[in-house]
Amino acid sequence: MKSKSISELKKYNPTTPSLRSRVIPNYGSVSRVLRDKSLSLALKKSSGRNSTGRITCRHKGGGHKRSLRYIDLNRNNGYYSDTHCLSTEYDPNRSSMIGRCFTGSFKPFYVLSPTDMSPGNISSSLSLLSTRGIQAEHSGAALCIKDITAGSSIYNINGKLCRSAGSGGVLLKVDEKEALIRLPSKVVISVKSSGYATLGKASNSNHKLRKQGKAGANRWLGIRPTVRGAVMNACDHPNGGKTSGGTQPKTKWGKWAKWVSTRKH
Repeated sequence: MKSKSISELKKYNPTTPSLRSRVIPNYGSVSRVLRDKSLSLALKKSSGRNSTGRITCRHKGGGHKRSLRYIDLNRNNGYYSDTHCLSTEYDPNRSSMIGRCFTGSFKPFYVLSPTDMSPGNISSSLSLLSTRGIQAEHSGAALCIKDITAGSSIYNINGKLCRSAGSGGVLLKVDEKEALIRLPSKVVISVKSSGYATLGKASNSNHKLRKQGKAGANRWLGIRPTVRGAVMNACDHPNGGKTSGGTQPKTKWGKWAKWVSTRKH
């Protein structure tokens, strides 16, 4: 964190104990414009409950009011060479930034912003070119995977993978049918080369360096406190109501919490 410049991270004067350790990314480059109401919808909070009212995901509730942005993940509108970027905006529903773009016919749409996307530039949507060998400097271009040069960094793969802040995969090998992609987790997957991806990496790479500084900052995001099972009552958790001696640590649903693999192979 010390290697990061002041322009990339924002620190606060220690006027309170919580602000002493609070560090967040500097959002000075984000455009301070109102959201496009034609591309957004009011979002109702579920607070971790399903359709029957039961809590299926704990530690959720409260938080600031949000609105859902309709984002063109498949870049249905971004295939034109005359696509322009109007602004880079904050989206409360994801960690990366989004960009408001419009076509030559002034049709607005939202896209996941790459790292070097700036307002006013022309988006390099070169997928109309059927030639191979598109280089990595055209960041933000939505292309068919088989038209991307091997070794390039890509994100928003098929509208599903590598969409979080600063994430991006590497295209290892590509042919007419399949393509090998190395994800940020170092896992190599095989996808159809007829799918689409975006060149570059997702924006807001400093998101992982943030420090909330106080518990209230998480409450703003809709995250409620996490209570240990050992301090609960016996009716609330398998580990509650007694000492931990002689019993294995378990989850709330009675499964072993340690020494058991939870990955589905």
